[in-house]
Amino acid sequence: SCLAARQNNVLVGSAPDADYHLLKSEVIESEYSIEEDYWIEAVEYADSAGVDIISSSLGYWDFENNPAGYTQEYLTGKHAFISRAASKAIDKGMLLVVSAGNEGSGSWRNVTFPSDADNVLTVGAIDKKKKKSIFSSAGAQGKIKPEVVSLGSECAVYNAKGYIEFVDGTSFATPILAGWITCLWQALPSLTNREIYRLVIECSSLYKKPDADIGYGIPDMQKAYQWGLRLEHQKKN
Repeated sequence: SCLAARQNNVLVGSAPDADYHLLKSEVIESEYSIEEDYWIEAVEYADSAGVDIISSSLGYWDFENNPAGYTQEYLTGKHAFISRAASKAIDKGMLLVVSAGNEGSGSWRNVTFPSDADNVLTVGAIDKKKKKSIFSSAGAQGKIKPEVVSLGSECAVYNAKGYIEFVDGTSFATPILAGWITCLWQALPSLTNREIYRLVIECSSLYKKPDADIGYGIPDMQKAYQWGLRLEHQKKN
């Protein structure tokens, strides 16, 4: 409902008129490393179906069948299987918008995989006062991660019974922002996935002074659109 909801005067998602492929790779009952393979299969299908933007609110670091799981040393974007696959998807021309994770107040604290991957737009969470949500993961081996943030505390969504409730998580911040980016790219169709990625970052509130908590800050989508128009004009000439 963060993306596709449309109930006028009640709840409207950030991209209600987009076309969607809804793909499930997560196994709710357990957490095994094979779920990385399931996620990669979903991304491969998305590529074959012509999907432009992937909004993914899944992240991994610890598995039941591998007590050691990943360690912080793997947060390079080049080690984890799922992170390498995410980078391949970007090379294919897709834009990946991925949640930072909700480990900010736990023992792990940092972003999860594949949100550590280079050029994956990793999204953290803020509250309505524009402060970092305590649960939002941050940091990855000297990288600016998450790159940007969006509302992730007290997000309005429809529950399974069709009623609106207010929920917390980077899993909600991510699709909200992914919808805005979808609209941005639709308005600037000649730009590449990497150009859209750079626009979002460069038009964010802390672009000149990023930090480890909220990265480059809150994207200004109107500014990104205006800059994108100039970039399109430059490319045509």
